[in-house]
Amino acid sequence: MLDLDKKKNGVPAVASIPPREKPLITPETVIEKSEAPQPLMSQTESAGVSAPTASVVQMETATPVVTIKGKSGKRGSSKESSKDYDTLCQNFAERFTISSEVKMIDSGSIGFNYIFGGGIPRGRIIELHSDSGLGKTTCVLCWCLKVCQMGGVALYLDAEKALNESLIFGVGLEPYYKKSFTVLKVGTFAHTEDIMDSYLNCNRIPDIIVVDSVTSLLSEKIVSGELKIEEVEPGWHSRMSSSFLMKYKDAVARAGSSLVIVNQKRTKINFFGPSVVKAAGGVALEFYPDIRVDMSLASWIEEESGGVKRKIGADITAECPKNKVTMPFVKTIISVFFGRGISNIRAFTFLLQEEGAMTQNKSYYYIDMNGMKETCQGRRQVEEWVIKNEIAVIDFLKSKERL
Repeated sequence: MLDLDKKKNGVPAVASIPPREKPLITPETVIEKSEAPQPLMSQTESAGVSAPTASVVQMETATPVVTIKGKSGKRGSSKESSKDYDTLCQNFAERFTISSEVKMIDSGSIGFNYIFGGGIPRGRIIELHSDSGLGKTTCVLCWCLKVCQMGGVALYLDAEKALNESLIFGVGLEPYYKKSFTVLKVGTFAHTEDIMDSYLNCNRIPDIIVVDSVTSLLSEKIVSGELKIEEVEPGWHSRMSSSFLMKYKDAVARAGSSLVIVNQKRTKINFFGPSVVKAAGGVALEFYPDIRVDMSLASWIEEESGGVKRKIGADITAECPKNKVTMPFVKTIISVFFGRGISNIRAFTFLLQEEGAMTQNKSYYYIDMNGMKETCQGRRQVEEWVIKNEIAVIDFLKSKERL
C-alpha cells in the first residue's frame, strides 16, 4: 500500500513503490524445447548442432521477443543462418521467380518479329495503335492465323462489332473459324472481364487474346441507363481502361498468354500550342503494356486497272517506343494488303534496301547482293526477283541478323 496521506514538514511524502518479487528480465528464464520456433530447431538438430538456448524479454503488453544464442552466448554463426536463408530463397524461387527466357510466338510477319525481338512474347501485353484505316485489324488477324496454324488457340473480343466473316476468310482463318479461333462480341468492361476470367481459368488457355478495341468498351452503368452520357466525368474511360489492364497484368503473365490491345489515336486539344495526336487512354494506359507499337503511314499500295488507280494496301512504318523485351525505338516497314493479310515478299524488298543491297533511282532498282546483280523496273519486278531467289535472300538477311 502507498502511504500518500502522511506529511513531513507540511510537504506530502513521496510515494514509495515496493520492489517486485521477480525482475522483468531474468537470466534463468529459458525457453522449453516445445516452445522454441520449430523450423529453426529442426534445422539445427538435422545438421548435428545442439539446440541453442534463448533468453526471453517478457513485457506486459507486447509479444515476447526471442533472441537465439549459441553455445558461447553469442548469436548464431553466419553459416548456420545462411542455411535458413538459402532454404527460404529456394522455396520462394520455385513459386515467384520469373524465368529469364522469354517464350515467343511467331507472328507470321518478318517485320513484327524483328521489332518484337523474335516474335510475340508470351505473358505480355502488347498495345497496337495507329490512325484509322491502316490495317490494325488485318495485322492482328494474321497473328491469330499463325497461332492457329501452329496448333494454338486464339480468342478475338470484338468490341467494335465490325468484324465480318469476309475479312476472316480473306486472311485465311476459314479452316479454324469457330474451332481454334473464336470471335465474341463484347460491349462493356464487365462483360469483357467475365469472358477473360472464364478463358484464363479453363483447361485450355488461349495463346493470344485480342481486344479490338479498348476504346469501344463502355461502362455497365451507361449501357443500362443508370448513368447518362452528359453525367460522365472527364477521364472516366482512361481510368476504366487502366483498371482493366491492372487486373489482367498479373493474370496474363501467370497464364502465359499474350494480350493484344488494339487502340486508336485521338487529338489532344491544347489551349497553348498546336494539337497533338496520341493514343487514347492517357498516361496511365501507356504504363501497363510491355510493348507499344506505333503504326504510321509510309505510302499507299495502289493498283491500276482500266486507267483507274485504287488503294489495295499500305506500307506502314512500325516503331516500338516502349519495349521491355528487346531494344526499343526499332523501326521497320510492314506491307499490309486490305482483306488479304501481310506480305512478307514485299517486306524483303524493304529489308534489302535498308541493308544497302538494293538502291533506287526513280523507278529503277539496282540489286547487288553477295555477287548477285540485277536491275529491275518497278517494285513488282523486284518482288518477282525475290520470289525466284528467296533462299539466297533469306540467307543474306539472316547474316545481317534481320531474321
